[in-house]
Amino acid sequence: RSVFNRHVAEITENSQENTLRQEDAHQRTTLSMQKTQSRDLGKLRQEYEDVLSARQIESESRNRESLDQVQFEKRMMQRDYAMEQRSMIRNYEKKLQDQREEYQSVIDELKLDMEKVNRQAQKSKMDEVQAQQKAHERQMTQLEQQQKERERVLIENYETELDNARKAHARIIRSKG
Repeated sequence: RSVFNRHVAEITENSQENTLRQEDAHQRTTLSMQKTQSRDLGKLRQEYEDVLSARQIESESRNRESLDQVQFEKRMMQRDYAMEQRSMIRNYEKKLQDQREEYQSVIDELKLDMEKVNRQAQKSKMDEVQAQQKAHERQMTQLEQQQKERERVLIENYETELDNARKAHARIIRSKG
């Protein structure tokens, strides 16, 4: 029995050692697996974070590109709008200048026409004044001639009457005497 007990004790001891070794191996395997899983999870987490970070960077990059594109398009639209406005202003200024020139031309023509009309009116007035002056001079000349003719007729009449009065006076004196 003692051999048996020893043998049983040995087997039990071996069995316990084997169990302890198996538990130890199992714990090492479990620990190794946990470490491997932890490392794999860490790698997966790192890869996930890298992918997430890359996607975030890519998203930010796309957003930045979109924003840059929108800002570029906005600047281009503003530039186009400013160019269009400058073009419109130039066109309006050109039209205004053309109108000024056209109106100035019309004004110059009107001035020339008015000067011509004024010259014609002045000439007409001068001709009228000269005609009146000539008519007046002719009238004055006629009146002078008429006056001279009256004077001559009156003188002749007076001389004739004076002659007749002298003759009558001489006859009266002769008849009296």
